[in-house]
This record gives sequence, C-alpha cells and structure tokens, in this order.
Amino acid sequence: MRHALVPVLVAALLLGGGGLALFAWLESREEEAVAAARFEREERAEQAREARERRWDDLGRASEAFVPGLLAGVRLGLPADALRRARPSAMPPARTTSNEPHWEESLANGAQVVYVFDRSGDRLARLQVLSQVPAEGVAPHLQAMRDRYGDPKLVMRCSERSAAGVPTLRFVWGDERVVLQDIFLVHPSGVSVTLYLAPADTLADSLNAGGCLPVRSRDELDQIGVATPEMLSPHVAP
Repeated sequence: MRHALVPVLVAALLLGGGGLALFAWLESREEEAVAAARFEREERAEQAREARERRWDDLGRASEAFVPGLLAGVRLGLPADALRRARPSAMPPARTTSNEPHWEESLANGAQVVYVFDRSGDRLARLQVLSQVPAEGVAPHLQAMRDRYGDPKLVMRCSERSAAGVPTLRFVWGDERVVLQDIFLVHPSGVSVTLYLAPADTLADSLNAGGCLPVRSRDELDQIGVATPEMLSPHVAP
C-alpha cells in the first residue's frame, strides 16, 4: 500500500508545482499588460505634449508681427517665466473676479496690459492692451494701425446685446493662426480702445458672442452706439 501511494504523492507534488508555475505565468502576463498600458498612456501624453508645444511655437511665430511695439519680446505661447523676464513689471492682480489666470501691467503712456494665460497658467494665451483716446484721436489711431498692419480684413459692428453688454466697433487683422482686433467702445467720457491679440479659432466665438455684423458702408460705420452709464456700470470696479 505504501508503495502505491508514492506515485500519487509524486503526481500531487508535480501538479501543485505546475499550479504555482501557472499562477506565476499568469501574474507575469498581467504585469506585462499593465506595463504596456502604462507605456501607451505615457506615449500618448508625450505626443499630446509635443503637439501642444508645436502649436504654441507656431502661434508664437505668427503673433510676433501683431504685438504692439511697446511690448517687444512678448508673443503668444510665451512661458510664464519667459514673460516675467521680458516684462518684469507685469504682476498677478491683487484682486480679481476672473477665473482665468492673468497678469496686469501699467505702461508709461497710461495703457493697461492684461496677459491672459492658458488653464495651466503656464503659457500666454491672449493679450489685451486697454487705453483711452479722445474722439479726435480715433482717426490718427486708425491711421497708425493701417500704416503698421495694412487695411483691416474685417470691420464688425457689435451690439449692446452682446455678452459684454455694450456696443463696440471692431477692426480685425490677422491670418488663419492669429487675429488682432482693435475694439472701440464709445462712452460719454471719450473712447476706450482695446487691442486684443488671440488665436484665430477664438475669433468666431468672440464675434458670435458679441452679436457682431460686418460693416458694409460708411453710414453703418457712423452708426456705432454710445455706451450709457447703465451699460458701463457692471464693468466699473466699486
């Protein structure tokens, strides 16, 4: 009887060892699958990062021609640390109601610059330069813009029913990558001018939100509305 049990014990031991080997093999296959999936995720993330870098570089090169002369060295896609070196007086605002990360700077001529970053807060996504001119200064300003950028590609009249709640007149330059808007807001105290530089794919959203229509005649150009104090009050800090 004892001799009969030996083959059974040997078979049991072999089966047990085979089971352990099978489990080890299955575990190694699972680890390989997890590692492969992790590698694939990392590779996709790296490809997405490289695509973003290429897009920022392309926007940066395209935007350099439209950056105002007073802001030499600034371009779209500029990393935050590079912007700090180029514009050391640009600072995050002490107070803000905006959800977008941005810095502000006051220029010697009285203009205010707003540097708006992407969601990560690392790349310059939009640039705004806000200034005031008297009514008689509008024509010289527009002539200076034409001298530098040529004739505008579009002139748009935007109603007070826009998201901003004020009527504006917009002159538009740019190409398929970047767009520069020269936005006029007429109010009882004069004329506010905003130079707005952004990627071109934001233009349609901006114009649609502004209820904007193309200006087709001089009469339409002269019909720009005047923003009333009631329209302006939501935009004035207490």
